[in-house]
Amino acid sequence: MTIGEMIKQYREENNISQREMANRCGMSNAAISLYEKNGINPKTGKPFKLEYETYFKLSRIMGITIDEMFEKLGDDALVSLMPPSIHTVKNWNMKRIPLIGSVAAGEPILAEENHEAVILAPGNADYALEIKGESMMPTYLPGDIIYIRKQPDIDHNGQVAVVLLDDEATVKHVYKQKDGLMLISDNPAYEPMFKRYIDFDTIRILGKVCGFTRMYK
Repeated sequence: MTIGEMIKQYREENNISQREMANRCGMSNAAISLYEKNGINPKTGKPFKLEYETYFKLSRIMGITIDEMFEKLGDDALVSLMPPSIHTVKNWNMKRIPLIGSVAAGEPILAEENHEAVILAPGNADYALEIKGESMMPTYLPGDIIYIRKQPDIDHNGQVAVVLLDDEATVKHVYKQKDGLMLISDNPAYEPMFKRYIDFDTIRILGKVCGFTRMYK
């Protein structure tokens, strides 16, 4: 199923005109019509591409989760949203690292007996974590395995890193400020969070994200 077919099916099932759907989506009537016809962009000769914010908006309008939407749309829709900076990793650059499944006593569990698994990962990674939740979609999806290079600071503001907030860890874009850390999600449905140092016993950077793996169904 394409996004155009999904829009048309939703409209017809709910007796909504193209004009009303366009108003709800913040698009033009002509755009909705083109999507439903799987229209081709005359400038590129390729189907029109939606920005990821539009997928989130459409999922909310249709009353389904973003996971349910992409399950219907299939892998091609997900691949189209991949950031252009993503590169494949050759096997000879890989090494075995622990996959950490939980956080205990304020630290990732690194003892061998507490690993969920030992996996192959990029050579500059020290351990891996599984993504839970939707705050970093579409860059990282629930179930993605992210690779972490241990370091106590970010290389630059805006870098994606793992931050420890007392006994919980979170993955966000990190911006250092005088009194705390500003944590930004990729999912526009999640508001930026400012975490003040004085509000936590422990608040620090555990490492930066240096890669990830996604398993397609």
